[in-house]
Amino acid sequence: MHWTNFTLELVELLMWPLLVLLILGYCRQPLLALVPMLKRLRFRELEVEFDRQLRETKETADKLLPKDNTLKSRLLQTLIQDPNAAVLEAWKSVEISAKKIIATSQGEVDWDRDKPYKHLEDILTQEKLLDGDTAQVFSDIRQLRNKV
Repeated sequence: MHWTNFTLELVELLMWPLLVLLILGYCRQPLLALVPMLKRLRFRELEVEFDRQLRETKETADKLLPKDNTLKSRLLQTLIQDPNAAVLEAWKSVEISAKKIIATSQGEVDWDRDKPYKHLEDILTQEKLLDGDTAQVFSDIRQLRNKV
């Protein structure tokens, strides 16, 4: 094979992948702006699910829950680096608060169960420690935590 044929075949082989990479690099910012609008993204074993329900839950939670700017800023920083870790960290804060509410009204509860987070939700709803909207937000956050 002559070097010109080799060069032409190499250019032909690499042309489309390089063109795609150039377009993705050039359009990176607009494409990143579209990510929150996705409902589901699947690539091999990685699957990320975005949903309007998550947005609605956040809006309801913002109305119902007190603002903690230090927690919020810490979660936003974590969200940029690792979204799953941000969800788990947010859940940890919700779980601690829920356990405090239950301990205040019922005393000590045995948390050593198969589904402790579902049990936590059941106690909060059965004992009417949360109103309907707050209980729904709790349930949504718990389900999001389980997905992560």
